Amino acid sequence: MENTNSLQATIRTETGKGACRRMRAAGKIPAVVYGPNFEALSLSVDPEALAERLLGDYGRNALFRLEIEGHDAAPPVVRVTTYDRDPVRRTIKHVDFEVIDEDKTLKIKVPLKLEGKPVGVTRGGVLRQIRYDVMILTKPANVPKALVADISKLRIGHMHRISEVAPPENVKVLFDDNFSIATVFVPRGVTASEEEEGGGEA
Repeated sequence: MENTNSLQATIRTETGKGACRRMRAAGKIPAVVYGPNFEALSLSVDPEALAERLLGDYGRNALFRLEIEGHDAAPPVVRVTTYDRDPVRRTIKHVDFEVIDEDKTLKIKVPLKLEGKPVGVTRGGVLRQIRYDVMILTKPANVPKALVADISKLRIGHMHRISEVAPPENVKVLFDDNFSIATVFVPRGVTASEEEEGGGEA
């Protein structure tokens, strides 16, 4: 699985605010791991190692094999569900991990990435991205870094819609409405050559 590496964790026996403060002072942060058919555990992890993975190509969708010291079961594959940051220093203070079943489909939100220079931009228009993420359904091994939309043919006044985005193999895009993800418009006071051609979409 490309989107998986390991993260070290240690079972913690002390709880409460005082114990958490001492843990952070020692360079660790409190964590919790839970999931179906998995007994919830209180852990401590290295915040820098965690941040390094969250800042990688997959961002919040990064998956880890959680290597839990002193835990006899096989390292579970997990993802970050929530985390708290210090409001001033912006450092991670606490994190929750969810155990992922590698054999089951996963409903997850991924970024939308625009690719190509729209023809409407070459004729004086301005590109505006409307949506930045979308929900997909796939196996954990197939979670993409992003869904890529080729907008090179997008003309002034037209919309590029989610149905036009071709997902990778074994990935299903979930949406009820065929929403727009990008458009090219003409700034106020600017005359664009394409407007004279009458190309537009309601």
